[in-house]
Amino acid sequence: MPEDRDSGVRLTLRTSPRERLSGVLRFQYGDHERLGTATQLVSPPGPVPPAAGDSTLDDHSFAFTPRGPEGESHHETRAHIASAHFEFGAGSRRLVSETAWVDFDASTLDDIDFSASANVDFLRDETFRQFSQELRVATPPGERLEYLAGVFYLRSSWDSIETQYWNVPGFPPETPGQLFNGPFTNDFTQDTQSAAVFANGTWRATQRVQLSAGLRLTDERKDVVYGRFSTAPLTLWNTMINPPFARTPLEFDGRFLDGNLAAQFELSEQTTLYASYGRGNKLGGFVETTSVPNADPARDARIETETTTSWELGARFRALEDHFRAGATLFYMDIADFQDTTFDGTAFVTTNLPARSKGVELEASWITLQGIDARLAVTWADATEIIDGRALQLTQAPRWSSVASFVYSHGLAPAVRGSIGIDLLYRDVMFNQRGELFPSSSFAPLGLRVGVEDAAGRWGIALIGRNVTNRVSAEIAGPTPDPSEPPAASPEALRSVLLSAWFRR
Repeated sequence: MPEDRDSGVRLTLRTSPRERLSGVLRFQYGDHERLGTATQLVSPPGPVPPAAGDSTLDDHSFAFTPRGPEGESHHETRAHIASAHFEFGAGSRRLVSETAWVDFDASTLDDIDFSASANVDFLRDETFRQFSQELRVATPPGERLEYLAGVFYLRSSWDSIETQYWNVPGFPPETPGQLFNGPFTNDFTQDTQSAAVFANGTWRATQRVQLSAGLRLTDERKDVVYGRFSTAPLTLWNTMINPPFARTPLEFDGRFLDGNLAAQFELSEQTTLYASYGRGNKLGGFVETTSVPNADPARDARIETETTTSWELGARFRALEDHFRAGATLFYMDIADFQDTTFDGTAFVTTNLPARSKGVELEASWITLQGIDARLAVTWADATEIIDGRALQLTQAPRWSSVASFVYSHGLAPAVRGSIGIDLLYRDVMFNQRGELFPSSSFAPLGLRVGVEDAAGRWGIALIGRNVTNRVSAEIAGPTPDPSEPPAASPEALRSVLLSAWFRR
């Protein structure tokens, strides 16, 4: 588990109705279905309840729900996506129109207790609609002064109804059935409107100095209606701890100015230095998954706007006729009111916290005419959030991560090449819930690839192995709703073998 099925179709039409007018129209339909869950109860080295199976993190899940097909959790999403890109050349300027439309319906049934008992299920039905339009004008690339300016508009509508079936009737022993027992339904709708004007430009002051700047003014508004009602059995859980409340109109709006500055200096033909500064905002709103203990969503479900300020200082180096390239980047990011989400066993609780990230990125590549392609990238990032005056490692933010790959390709016949490749990923230890809780061990999956393809890229076939040594580490972990049960975890992607073939004309 899980079993995934994905199917879809994409249609693309390129058109040039006039000499200076061109367009690309796209439509895509996709259907994603997942049966079961990879999340399981784990408690090494201690035991788990006999009905929950073993406590080994692997590809076996023992979760059961009577509400799902074959007793399993079930997800299905049907999505329609359409876009239209038109470009018109007017003198030395380009006028571009980008139109997009998204429409999806989803139904999810999640067995949240992850055990063989029919305890806690979340059943959600949701629909989402979004339309966006952007118009921009830009100068051709390569001019001494390049600029781009435009306007953007977005409107979306999201409707979600989630019923949480809680059924842990024996807890607590003093008042059986009064805690973690009793269903309730969250009814949440949100309409979003966003409008923005933006401009950015690049000035090549000299042959070696380049300056860039950009500004974006955004006005965004969210209109929400949020309500909750309870159904039998009525207990402390769904009347007092998670009290019902009438459908409540809520609104959140914001206007903010985002921007960036950058300078680039070519120290020599081989070395380039750059520095950049950026500031951006992510609008707040109301969180449908959080608890509302005071029956007041305007107070309990509200989160504030997140503001990020970032700095970068870097260098790029190239040599051996550009066959060898290397780079180094120092970065610092400060986030005010970071919108942090954690799962406490009963709800996904979102809170605004200050957060910071600082670190260095190193990368290098060596590509030869003899068919060698070697690459290496390493990142060290110290990402922390401030909780009660303490700087703690940010959730799902490993300090070290890297990727190394080596590919060798060689001609097998006229216009046919064969290739063999190996790659190694690495992720350091990380924590899965706020407060440095529920750690995951380091993870280093090894990948292999053997392929044959036409030199012009018209056809090819490849055999691909991922995580061939079947390394195991938790992708996500956290508490379960029943305090008498151990925590749960889901493994990173285990070993898989893919056969890929393609043909293009």
